[in-house]
Amino acid sequence: MTAILPGCETAAGKVVRHGVDLAEQSGQWQRGWDIVTARLPVETDAVERVVLSVKAASLALEQGLDDEAVALYERVVVEGHGMDQYWARIYVALLDVAVSSRLRGQGEALRSLTRYRTAVTAPEHQRRAYRTAQAGLWALDAGVSPAQVRGFLAAIGVTPEHPGARASFAHLECALLESEGSVAAAVAAGLDAVDCMDLPAAWRADAHTRLGRSLLRTGRVSEARRHIGIALELLAQWPGWRRRTADQVCSRLDTPHRELTVREREVSALVVEGLSNRVIAERLAVSPRTVAVHVSRILAKTNCRSRTELAVSTLRPVS
Repeated sequence: MTAILPGCETAAGKVVRHGVDLAEQSGQWQRGWDIVTARLPVETDAVERVVLSVKAASLALEQGLDDEAVALYERVVVEGHGMDQYWARIYVALLDVAVSSRLRGQGEALRSLTRYRTAVTAPEHQRRAYRTAQAGLWALDAGVSPAQVRGFLAAIGVTPEHPGARASFAHLECALLESEGSVAAAVAAGLDAVDCMDLPAAWRADAHTRLGRSLLRTGRVSEARRHIGIALELLAQWPGWRRRTADQVCSRLDTPHRELTVREREVSALVVEGLSNRVIAERLAVSPRTVAVHVSRILAKTNCRSRTELAVSTLRPVS
């Protein structure tokens, strides 16, 4: 680390913080990790040290360096106590959600959402609304129910209309809809999310992975392959859990799948809802016999033996 001119210590910390942000945005995670871990031992400003520790811990979580992440988190809890800056308290609260969600299970993840909600005031949350969406994503992946995540968002009162929040909320909505079994709606939300470049590279990759998974579940194999390919390209230099998730979805693309037609996708979605052939026929203004033919073709293309197996395979998360 080069020498810092007297009086510029705080400015140097800010420069490093923004450098880490740029590294995360562009996918240069190793560079971000290198500069933040080099700066931390010499950072003298208390607030900058806490925020840089949060960023280092987040990068450690992404890489699967759990011990380093926990050690940094414990340091943040001690040093961040009583800070005046609301934006710094939000950083600390978000790290609490991330660590709880990745390492401590569903129950602690849910409790961490309550701690996040009470960390700052509602107007302060609204100034960083996209962070609230990120907290919801962490908790959802830990097994917190979509209803509980939606309740958390409602309690804070943030919406996609708050500044800079649209991309993060589209990403979260895709994840919520997928978890709720509304796969077609998840695809629409996912397309909205990946169309935004505001998300950091890791979150963009995650959005492409979720979209690809939902597309695969609706039988749109070629589109799924394209989005999983984008996710893997974004994660090419990052050997963490997000890449493993994308690899798992990619492996499903190699199993025998044949593309469903538009009508077959419509019928498949209604079968997954539990509707009978007669009701589906009424919905689509076709004969029950036509629906039966579609169902037979869908089962053959998806290698499913029954309507129940089709529903289970469509809604089951990739482990």
